[in-house]
Amino acid sequence: MKKVAVIMALFFGISCPTLAQHAEEGRERDPNMMAEKRTEMMSQHLSLTEDQYSQVKQLNLETAMERQKHGQSIKLLNDEYDRKLALILNEDQMQKFEELKKERKHKNRERNNSKPSDQK
Repeated sequence: MKKVAVIMALFFGISCPTLAQHAEEGRERDPNMMAEKRTEMMSQHLSLTEDQYSQVKQLNLETAMERQKHGQSIKLLNDEYDRKLALILNEDQMQKFEELKKERKHKNRERNNSKPSDQK
C-alpha cells in the first residue's frame, strides 16, 4: 500500500506542474485572447473611441495571428504594427502608446535582471 501511495505522489508531483505549464502556455498563445487583452489595455490607457477600438482590436488580432505563424520575425511585425497603428490613433494617443511601450520594456528588463542567473 505504501508503494502505491509513493508512486501516486511521484506521478502527481511530476505531472501537475507539467500540465499547469502547458495550460499556461496555451492560454498565452491564443491569438484571440492576446488581441482582446492588448486591446482592453490600450483602450484603458489611450481612451480609444468606439471606431478606434474596433480597428485596433482587428489589427491586434491580425498581428497576434501573424506572430503565432512567424515567431522568428517579431521585429518586422512590430514595426508593421506600429505603422498601421499610427494610421488609427491620433498624435497624443500614439505618443502615449510609445511611452507605454518604453515603460513595459523597462519593466521587462528589470524583471529579467532581478532573476537569478541560473534562471535566465
